Amino acid sequence: MTIPDSTFVYDALVQKNFFPAQKREMEELPPVFSTEALQGSIRTFLEGEPLRRAGYDQLIYKATRFNNVPRYMAVPHPLPYIQLAKCISDNWDELKFTASNDESRIKPQEHSDGRLIIMDYETAINKVRRVSKTSFGKKFIVRTDISNCFPSIYSHSIPWALVGMPTAKNTMSDRDIWYNKLDRHQRMMKRNETVGVPIGPATSNVIVEAILGKIDEALVQEGFVFAREGSFSRFIDDYTAYCNSHEDARRFLSFLGDRLEQYKLVINAKKTEFSEQPTPLNPLWLSELSTRLSGSHTFAQIDAIRYLDFALTLMASNPDGSVLKYVAKSLLAKAKIGRPLLSYLLNLSFYHPILLPLFYTRLPNTALLRPFKDELLMILGENARNKRSDGMVWAIYYLKTLGFEIPSDLASMIRNTEDCFAITLLYLSSPDHEKLVVDFANWLLDQKDIYLADRYWLLLYQLFFDSKIPNPYEDETLYADINFRQSRSETQQQARDREVKIFNELKTNGISFVL
Repeated sequence: MTIPDSTFVYDALVQKNFFPAQKREMEELPPVFSTEALQGSIRTFLEGEPLRRAGYDQLIYKATRFNNVPRYMAVPHPLPYIQLAKCISDNWDELKFTASNDESRIKPQEHSDGRLIIMDYETAINKVRRVSKTSFGKKFIVRTDISNCFPSIYSHSIPWALVGMPTAKNTMSDRDIWYNKLDRHQRMMKRNETVGVPIGPATSNVIVEAILGKIDEALVQEGFVFAREGSFSRFIDDYTAYCNSHEDARRFLSFLGDRLEQYKLVINAKKTEFSEQPTPLNPLWLSELSTRLSGSHTFAQIDAIRYLDFALTLMASNPDGSVLKYVAKSLLAKAKIGRPLLSYLLNLSFYHPILLPLFYTRLPNTALLRPFKDELLMILGENARNKRSDGMVWAIYYLKTLGFEIPSDLASMIRNTEDCFAITLLYLSSPDHEKLVVDFANWLLDQKDIYLADRYWLLLYQLFFDSKIPNPYEDETLYADINFRQSRSETQQQARDREVKIFNELKTNGISFVL
């Protein structure tokens, strides 16, 4: 593992981990959205611009989980995000302990593709080695997680964790001290609110690792370490501890709960469980499937379809496991790819949109989907009805890549979802939908709500970049509330000019967030 330096951290946060891209194969979004261009002089310009006094709002992206419950991810406005990333980079010496925390399974690292955070599980062999050593001789295991972790992070707890509560409280009024700057820049990304960090950008992972890393240190100091690697581990906000007795397991849980409470976080009681050792390293469904799918031979299509049938059967008794996705990923790597298998997988994708990115990440060529235009359109319509961001953008991406037009009635359905990413991709898919999207953008601006404009900054900026609409922040009625101004001495015109300048400079420098 390579501990990154501050330059790598800054570049990674801005250019690689701005949009949701934390899965190993970057399954969150199609490869259309990018912040690679945010470097050099434009980044320097954004670092130095004054922030809106009341903060900014952020885009929402609904990623569908294996049980079809949405996970709300966010993409901040670029101005406050870059300033937060710069603050983290400038103070990396105070934060780099997050990259060397032995108890954390997911931490900032210098990944070969330039990313700082990749939220992926360790290999099966590495897990066996780690767990075998840390659990050896321990008789009990306790598993728990933090209830609603990222949305519950209290921004003032960042200084509490980094320098201790007494010091933090005694210096709260010092806006220029580094840990208070970190707190303030975090708040600026969402309306200056003190509760919640967005799921998606890697800045949030650094913040969470800083807070939970201090809790990990307290657990180690309390004695919950009996081997070199430690007797407990944490995967983001999921804790697993191996203990000598049931009493020790309860003591671990009690101590963890007390420390979390100090930072206004709580244990998730519904996901807390005690078990007597030995316990399996993996759930039964994973052992069954991996055994059946092991080996280097290629599966015939009919065998692959039978494995998918088996996965559907297992899903009924394992609703909390991503059974179907595991099998689909394995089969796309091992099976002979033909129309029957693709047809079945697309059929399953209609019900489980979590499978849709696999046609990009696992197929040798998305042109293999060409015979399935009608199926892709049906998938798009189903996800538009359910307002699933990921299901819509992946379906639109495949249709656009294959050169298929999206019918006007389906385009209207997408517009009515009011989903920023889907509508942006609809606009990019064909000139035929330009008027529909521009009319939607004008409707947004007619609401005279600066936060609403922020929640669609990606769409509005792209339309402005393409000269389809004027700079969306030009309307002076957006600045009627004095809280939007930088200071009480600032005029409404000055507040407007400050906001307008950001998009103007981005456009002048040729910055686009889509490829």
